[in-house]
Amino acid sequence: MITINEYTGTWQRNLAPRRSAPKCGSYVRMPDEADAREYYDFKFIINMADKDIEFVRWLPRKKMNVYKVVKGNWK
Repeated sequence: MITINEYTGTWQRNLAPRRSAPKCGSYVRMPDEADAREYYDFKFIINMADKDIEFVRWLPRKKMNVYKVVKGNWK
């Protein structure tokens, strides 16, 4: 499971080698208040691969949301 918690530059194109988007069916865990820079860099990679994320459940103890990577449904 991928966790987007704090800004690490992992998904930023300038600082790290180009990451490939996770496979469809992968799960992503993000805090209720995720770091905006890391989230938008991750979302950019997801959109470029014609994929999207779909809400699955909320983890109340960790205060995190779990999302599933799915195929994009836009044309």
